[in-house]
Amino acid sequence: MYYKIVNQNSKYYKKLKALLEKEEKMKEENKQFVKDLVQLSFTKFWGIHGQQNYIRVTQYSGFVFHEPEKVDPKLWVKHKTMDGVYVPNKRTKAGREIAEALDNGIQKSWFEEPHDILGVKTPIGEFCMPVVLTCGDVLVLHIDDKCNLNNDEIIEITSKEFHDLTRPYVTFR
Repeated sequence: MYYKIVNQNSKYYKKLKALLEKEEKMKEENKQFVKDLVQLSFTKFWGIHGQQNYIRVTQYSGFVFHEPEKVDPKLWVKHKTMDGVYVPNKRTKAGREIAEALDNGIQKSWFEEPHDILGVKTPIGEFCMPVVLTCGDVLVLHIDDKCNLNNDEIIEITSKEFHDLTRPYVTFR
């Protein structure tokens, strides 16, 4: 289901906006952490971008390096199927340490936080990860259909309106 919150004085708006600001700060700090950890400049990363995972922040698993000839084989190995992608070499202690840092060294949020703010239970079994986006002065949400939001401050919208609202603000890299 798709929703929007337009009332900036709403407790839901304020709490979700604060969550997004916290996650944006984490995102920037995580980028710097990964840059310092990896030490080689990279053009792309292989992983999960943004809110579409349990930790609601980008997960990094591998990288496409600017200068692959500088890659230390004790630290990195070419991915078996992803052309140009290097992943930590888990056969070495140093590679395992990088993999561990990528998994556990980044700051994390949690997928249930938007549900908690909205006062809905996380569905059991298969469900859709909650998405919360800022589109100008409007917050838009995509919440699993099993989460029924009955609240005057949270307005149900169509998927077309959701996409129309988010189009100017969402880019895929």
